[in-house]
Amino acid sequence: MSLSTVVIGIDIGGTFTDFVVLNDGSLSLHKQLSTSDDPARSLLSGVKALDLPLSAEVIHGSTVATNALLERRGAPTALITTAGFGDVLEIGRQNRPDLFALVPQKALPLLPKALRFEVDERVSADGEVLRLLDIKAVEVLRDHLIDLGIESVAVCLLFSFLHPDHERRIAEILAPHMLVSLSSEILPEYREFERTSTTVINAYVSPLMDRYLARVESGLAGRSLRIMQSNGGVITAAIARREAARTVLSGPAGGAVGAFEVAQQAGFDHIISFDMGGTSTDVALFPGKISRTHTATLTGLPLHLPMVDIHTVGAGGAALLGLTRLACCKLAQRAQGLTLGLPLMAQATSLRPPMLMSSWDDCILITSWAGRWRYTQTGRLQPYRASRQNSLRSNWQKESLMWPMRRWSVPFGAFPLSVATIRVALHWLPSVALAPCMLVIWQER
Repeated sequence: MSLSTVVIGIDIGGTFTDFVVLNDGSLSLHKQLSTSDDPARSLLSGVKALDLPLSAEVIHGSTVATNALLERRGAPTALITTAGFGDVLEIGRQNRPDLFALVPQKALPLLPKALRFEVDERVSADGEVLRLLDIKAVEVLRDHLIDLGIESVAVCLLFSFLHPDHERRIAEILAPHMLVSLSSEILPEYREFERTSTTVINAYVSPLMDRYLARVESGLAGRSLRIMQSNGGVITAAIARREAARTVLSGPAGGAVGAFEVAQQAGFDHIISFDMGGTSTDVALFPGKISRTHTATLTGLPLHLPMVDIHTVGAGGAALLGLTRLACCKLAQRAQGLTLGLPLMAQATSLRPPMLMSSWDDCILITSWAGRWRYTQTGRLQPYRASRQNSLRSNWQKESLMWPMRRWSVPFGAFPLSVATIRVALHWLPSVALAPCMLVIWQER
């Protein structure tokens, strides 16, 4: 590849890592499986395979923060707030998202009560210091957080956006030992619940993004790196490592903005984009322009930062579909340790509690595409030639009936439901799960 200006866009999803290289007006594409244990490995492997020059500019959209929130697998995090306000995350607001639910379910806060700490200080609504910060108490708390193995701390003091000195003093005490997110920097505005939630989300995902981008920057060997942020723009890697909450919709925002650009080139200004990956599904409405919002909710958690107006649900092609021992259908995130590209039914017998599991992709292949598509030796899904389709369809359909029966009869014996019923249930369950996502976009918006 020449030393002329080269721009490469890299999007890491839960299943695949995609590369688009723009070199002197020409585009080239590259795709490979993501490495869920270390997303940087697939990125750097792709960059090496493409043989990019050191002058290349890398623009990266990541779902590291997105998936950490959807799957609740962020860093060990604690919250420090003003005495008497430790339960703000739990109390939230009195809005009822589902008015007719007989047993309403409220999203659990990211941090349990045991990891929410209070310090003695107070600032008035006018920014006047009513009670000075207790420095000795903060130092004692610092030692306690170290003993707990806390990696990141969210500091959200009452009215700190008017008088941030107390938060900054806490950061000076804690910063040598852990990452610190200050509400006076992340979201310096009123509304305690939203400000606290946004700051906690930033603290929750920042260590993951910090370690991830450190590995990426080291592997890129000096190449310029910019990160897509949730509003459709880009920021430097240094800002993304410190304010990772800005990248919560990094990958989805890039996909939505790209879909709108392609639609405009095709002559369509009013569209709904539907972006289904392996882990999550993202839907956005474009009424002739890119819709942005400052008030979003992700899995029940308020996030008040500028972002493209995208509705995200934790259901993708690699989401697990299953039947419990009581024959109850269940949709869940992909379980850790299951290998992509293999039928997940064959890997689920070791799960605890054990479930009959398959991915949505497996079920679509079995129920809808039998006899019409096939996997090549390179892993690509291709249609059969018309001349061969009729002769092979009956064999595929017979195999699609027997394959789940064989897999499921080994650990569970005789099952009370017919194979046909199981197939239909697993086929339609994801559609039911995604229907509310679409309704939010084309009705509630």
